[in-house]
Amino acid sequence: MINIYSILNQTQRERVSDGAIAPIIENTQSAPRLLVLIWSQLGDFDSLESTWWLQREAELLTKEGLAIRAIGIGDRASGNQFCNYTGFPCFLWILMLNYTAN
Repeated sequence: MINIYSILNQTQRERVSDGAIAPIIENTQSAPRLLVLIWSQLGDFDSLESTWWLQREAELLTKEGLAIRAIGIGDRASGNQFCNYTGFPCFLWILMLNYTAN
């Protein structure tokens, strides 16, 4: 049986906040709950809507001990632009998958 937690814990991608290569769910071990958002592309309707909802409920989610990580297709520049536009924190939150279409 596939263990998604193990896969996410071992998978490393570029972090938007500082460009470091890090495990997707780094620093979440002490959180009682973990929410991993996997977006096809930053800036589409789904990523914007879920980001705005998370921003509205950020205080409650933090109080409940929910660790949030997000993965989206793009590069660090598009990740920074997305964070600036939505107010979604770049520090340790959004990790980008670099994607090149063939």
